[in-house]
Amino acid sequence: WNSLNAVKNKQIFAVDANSFFSKPSIRTVEGLEILAKIIQPDRFKELVVSEGSFYHIS
Repeated sequence: WNSLNAVKNKQIFAVDANSFFSKPSIRTVEGLEILAKIIQPDRFKELVVSEGSFYHIS
C-alpha cells in the first residue's frame, strides 16, 4: 500500500458505500456529490455534504 500515490500524499478517504452506492436511489446522487467534494475540493468548495458522510483517514 505504501507505494500508492494516495497513501504517499495522505489522500485516503472512507465513504459509507452501503448508504450511498449499494442500490440506485436519491442517496446515489448524494454519494456522487461526496465523491466530487473529495476528488475536486477546489471546484466544489461551496457544495455542502452531510457531516460524517466521509472521513479523511490520512
